[in-house]
This record gives sequence, C-alpha cells and structure tokens, in this order.
Amino acid sequence: MWANVHWNQFFTNVSRLLKETSIPSLPQVYDEDGWRKRSNSTTEFPIPFLLEQQLADDFAFIGAFKDGVEAVTAAAVEIKSEPEGLIILLAANEGINEIVASAIKDVHNLLSRCAMLSTKAK
Repeated sequence: MWANVHWNQFFTNVSRLLKETSIPSLPQVYDEDGWRKRSNSTTEFPIPFLLEQQLADDFAFIGAFKDGVEAVTAAAVEIKSEPEGLIILLAANEGINEIVASAIKDVHNLLSRCAMLSTKAK
C-alpha cells in the first residue's frame, strides 16, 4: 500500500492529517462497570465480563497469524438472547488467513455439536 510513497511525502501527509483531525484519544481499558453501562441492561449476563473479554482477546490473537505492527486484528463478542448464543466478530486489516478461518469454523462446528448435545440432555 505504501510502497510507492516516498517517506518524506508520507510524513507530510500524516502531519497534514493530524492538523485537520483531532488527536486520537488515549488508550482505554474497559472495566466491568463501564461494560454494564454500555450494555444498558440490568439483567444478568450469561457469561462473566472477564470471560467475555478473554474470549475476544483470544480470538483476536488467533486471527493475528502475521507478526508485526502492520497487521491488526480485532474481535468482539455479541451475546444473543433470541436465539440464544454468541456471535464472535473478527476483523483484520490484512484479512483473515484461510487456514485460520477454516480452523475457527471447525471449532465453531464442534462447539455447536456440543451445545446441541447438551440441550438434548436437559
């Protein structure tokens, strides 16, 4: 993407962009209180905050198949009540590697089968 841009032009563009936009906010650490406020819910959550946070972090780590600062991967967890379940959102600026995507689909299929067996057993 930046291969054809001279370094001097790159820094000039960054400097111009910084002047025209606001400075990014400082990094934020989300805690459980902020998590509950953002959800606008008073009901009990099906999974604890720390587990949800760890699950998102783990999926982001798995999706980051490429070392270095160029590749950025993010994950989010959505809890659905109807039908009951979880949605894992995974995004990456370099795309998700096909092998990683296939492995995640395999894990999903295994977890879905376990959930169905668990539901039938009740």
